[in-house]
Formats: sequence, C-alpha cells, structure tokens
Amino acid sequence: MWVIPGFSCRFCGKARRSGSPLCAACLMEFDQATLGRPPVRPSRDGCPIVSSFWYEGFPRTLFLQAKFQGDRAIADFLIGKAFSRLGDPGGIGLWLPIPPDPGRLLQRGICLQDRMAYRFSRLTGIPWSSEGGRPRPGRQSKFLDKEERSFRNDERWEPVSGSTRAPVRGVCLLDDLVTTGGTLFSFGRFRKAQGDQVVMAATLFDSRLRRNGE
Repeated sequence: MWVIPGFSCRFCGKARRSGSPLCAACLMEFDQATLGRPPVRPSRDGCPIVSSFWYEGFPRTLFLQAKFQGDRAIADFLIGKAFSRLGDPGGIGLWLPIPPDPGRLLQRGICLQDRMAYRFSRLTGIPWSSEGGRPRPGRQSKFLDKEERSFRNDERWEPVSGSTRAPVRGVCLLDDLVTTGGTLFSFGRFRKAQGDQVVMAATLFDSRLRRNGE
C-alpha cells in the first residue's frame, strides 16, 4: 500500500486518513483502552483532581511519545480527547499549567502542561498564564523514586520574580500526570495564599501510584 507523505500513522506508520494522527487500527486500540476513565481524586482544600486516562497500556505509550519525543500531533490528539472528557468548564477564569514558568516552553520545545493550557484557552476563550510560582531550590517530586515520592506530601513554591498577574477567581490547574497529587494540592494552596480562587485541577493521566493509606 502506498503511504502518502504526511498521511501515515504517527505511531505505526500505516496509512491514515486526515483528521487524526493515528490509523484506524491504532485509533480503535486507543478507544478500547480508554472506555473507562479514572475516578475524580477526592477534593483536598476544595481542589478535586479530574483526569482523563489511566497511565497504562497504549495511551501511556502515546503519552511517552508525545512527552519525550516531542510529537506535537500526538500531544494535541491526547489533549483534544482529554478536553472532550472534561465537560463544561463553568466557573473557570484562568488555565494555569503546573508549574508555571515563562521560559519552559522555549527551553523544552514541547511541554504538555503548557500546551494543554494554550489549547484549552483556544477552545474556550479563557486565558492562560505562564506566571504564578516556581519550585524552591531542592529536589522536585518528579525526581524522587517511587518510595520517596509516596511519602512526599508537598512541593515548596515561591512567586515568580517580577510577576504582575493579579489574583483570579476560578483558576483551573493543569498537569500532564498525577501520581500522589502532592504537587497539585500544594501548588493550589500556594496560589490560594496569593489570592487566587483555585476550583479544580485537570490532568491528562492518573497513575495508580498512591501514598500509603490512600
């Protein structure tokens, strides 16, 4: 079968039709793997975490391709599917990627949290911000092993130097992957202390890793 350049599956290389980065077979595999969705994480400090996919199987493979191989087409596919599961984002006044960093997108070339915020903003007309806080010096949770991460409750945050963003009512925090939830919950508390009204967090993937006793 002849494959037209630009119309091959981003995962397996087989022919595909326009409108999706995946061929029919890969798209069916993705749909079958995502029939269910992770439960909403219980609200802590008024900030429930809503995720779209379990971090396993074929969806996880696509996530790794998007995140570490810089595949923007796959990233946008996952983000679009996640947005369709989010439902009505009523009460949201700002999309805020975690952790926000004005230079991160340029440094990495692709950053799923930033790309989520940008595309959600385009779909809804709700603005997004790259300012809001950054991790204080020290090891971030994502650099800890599973055992260390399971006992780590919080990140520590500090305001972005020179930030001029005013507090916003109805902030939704965005992340690509949630494990213990400590990063999102701690950042939510930090932004509330800065005057924002954080109403929820939305992530692409939910890992089955949990803290002991959760």
